Amino acid sequence: MANIDATGCEWNEQIQALVDGGKYRDAEKRYELAIQSDPEGRSSYWYLGLIKLLQGDEPSAQTTWFIPLSACDSEDLMEQLSQELLFILDDEAARQQTNDNSETVWVIRQHIRELDPTNFNNLLLLIQTAIRTERFHVEDLEAWEMLTFLRDNMFSTPHSVLLADTLLELIKNYAFDPLIYDIVEICTSFFKQEPNLFVEGLVNESGRIAFGEGNPGLAAHFLELGHQLTPNNLEVLRFLSVFYQNARQLEKALTLAY
Repeated sequence: MANIDATGCEWNEQIQALVDGGKYRDAEKRYELAIQSDPEGRSSYWYLGLIKLLQGDEPSAQTTWFIPLSACDSEDLMEQLSQELLFILDDEAARQQTNDNSETVWVIRQHIRELDPTNFNNLLLLIQTAIRTERFHVEDLEAWEMLTFLRDNMFSTPHSVLLADTLLELIKNYAFDPLIYDIVEICTSFFKQEPNLFVEGLVNESGRIAFGEGNPGLAAHFLELGHQLTPNNLEVLRFLSVFYQNARQLEKALTLAY
């Protein structure tokens, strides 16, 4: 875990070893003592809260983080402190993912979303984690206001590969829900510079929907998005023509041919 430029007791190899060994109380004592000697050292609160979170004590974690946040006397300072905490949480979520601790990743990324709901990369990672842990429901996207934030252009710029992988995972598992198409459609704008990052996978998923799921109409609906991104893509044109014919959308097939 990386250090940040903030006063207080920083995370180090000794504390990491305590946490990895399940000696949470010993790690907590380090930060409690640091807070006693330097109550203004905000990073001690961030890490103490994180240790509580790793133990599953979310209320105590939030209470601990709130102490320095509640002392902010300006929006700029609140933003600075929030970013410090977000940095630490994101760093730990990535470390936990490396160790295949998906349940812990889920908890941490949920807290990141609560602190910064417009962090698009975190939301994408949260979706992937939810699918991986079999707790995802399409209704979650509504609760997280994903479509609203996309339409209002409120999200931070996403990592293109992460976005493509997440959209394809949603199509693979939940293509028959209309909300998924709406989200995929609006997200295609992020691939205008690198369309093949998404279109190649979209061709595969559309083929699975058409031939594996027996729904060429829905497959064509999704692949039309790929056609918009790459209008001269011969593979897209070939599959789209087949989908139209199999779905008896002959007028579209003829329009595509000419």
